[in-house]
Amino acid sequence: MTIEALFTLLNYREPLWFLLIFVPLLSQLYKFFIGNKLLPVKYFDPKMSYWYLNHDIAYKYSQRKLIVLDYFFWIVFSIALAGPEFAEKTPTFTDQGGDNILVLLDTSASMNTADHKPSRLQRARSELYLLVNKLKQGDKLGLMLYAGVPHLLFPPTSDKDVVHFYLDKIKNDMLPTAGSDIKAALNQANAFMSDKYSSRNNYILLISDGDIDNPDQSISAIKSLKLNIPVYTLGLGKKINAPIPSLDQHVKWSELNNQPLISNRNDDFLKSISEITGGKYVVISDTESDLDFLYRNGIKSETYTIKDRENTNWIQMYHLFLLFAALILFYKRILATGH
Repeated sequence: MTIEALFTLLNYREPLWFLLIFVPLLSQLYKFFIGNKLLPVKYFDPKMSYWYLNHDIAYKYSQRKLIVLDYFFWIVFSIALAGPEFAEKTPTFTDQGGDNILVLLDTSASMNTADHKPSRLQRARSELYLLVNKLKQGDKLGLMLYAGVPHLLFPPTSDKDVVHFYLDKIKNDMLPTAGSDIKAALNQANAFMSDKYSSRNNYILLISDGDIDNPDQSISAIKSLKLNIPVYTLGLGKKINAPIPSLDQHVKWSELNNQPLISNRNDDFLKSISEITGGKYVVISDTESDLDFLYRNGIKSETYTIKDRENTNWIQMYHLFLLFAALILFYKRILATGH
């Protein structure tokens, strides 16, 4: 590393110490202008002063070496005292962390449809099991069920054992009121999260087939709620006119006017909910990882985005220059003693 590189690549905490570089120069100026005048002229003819100073070529050469070493010593010593530092920059990865996610799970009769084996609701449970195991550190997951009325099963928690405990107990007939009042569910979920977790990042994760009566009217009603929490939606079911199984063991299908009720996934309705609130919509597939995809590329793409930042780690290098200065001083001492 050249001297120029030392001054351009390194940072110095106390650059004023570089003034010590002028010490050997001042010393030589002192000898030149003042030191020669103090020669013991009373003991010999002043005309002999040149011979006195230059009588031995080898001695003169060694003195020059000492002067050069003296310069190098003060240069290196001043660099050491100036506190040279080398900036090692490494990327750091940060996140806004600590998101609260409330899963709003549809448990209406249509979620018992078996177009996803063994049923849409059981498929939703499988997706939730996968999601829980992949939550980022600091994130919390809660669960609210809804049918005719919404019900908070448990608030957002980071305890995976608690989440697994409640997931094991989910079934279609958990709520006493039949129906699918998604407006009331969204309103209650939004109010609960806004009230309890106003200082954190809040998200609603809706899992539903979107099979309701009068979807256009429901969209207008949801718009009027002016929800302030984004809703990310996973659409369950297939568009195959699947019959809805009956919860009555003695009847195979839910019927209306002696005809089996059928259910299809309503993509337009579910997508509209996400668009209104600033979320995203994903349609279920056969991979059993769609909810995780929605979590990673939807919710966490906004709050867990890796930011390109550089963490500067200052590596101190003064000890190397101090060691070099000590070696120069030691060599100078040996050289001076030898003559």
